[in-house]
Amino acid sequence: LIHAGDLPAQTGLGASSAFSVGVINAIHKYKNIKINNFEAAKIALNLEQNILKEYVGSQDQIACANGGFNFINFNKNKISINNMFNKNKSAVKRIENHMVLFFTGIIRNSQIVEKDKLRKINSNDSG
Repeated sequence: LIHAGDLPAQTGLGASSAFSVGVINAIHKYKNIKINNFEAAKIALNLEQNILKEYVGSQDQIACANGGFNFINFNKNKISINNMFNKNKSAVKRIENHMVLFFTGIIRNSQIVEKDKLRKINSNDSG
């Protein structure tokens, strides 16, 4: 397995989650094991959050595994994913044709943000 990336680290574009989901899909394809998008996302979440012990959110893995323009709702025990354009390709094309992405040179460490969120959530649960 060889990986080469063009994006600088910590840009907030979800490249690490895209990589995790991509590797998980590649391994399953190689082993001829079928998994759906949500299963790929759950495996990526487990890999990043539990095995690697990284303080990362869950939205990037879900978004990368499913693709498209989605509304993702996180509840305590359930994640729901709703396609915002219901396969309206012309609406998606209009958005894509008017979208511009700039690298400002600003980076941030999402692990600090996520660790702080988890600390706040855990302190609210105990009190």
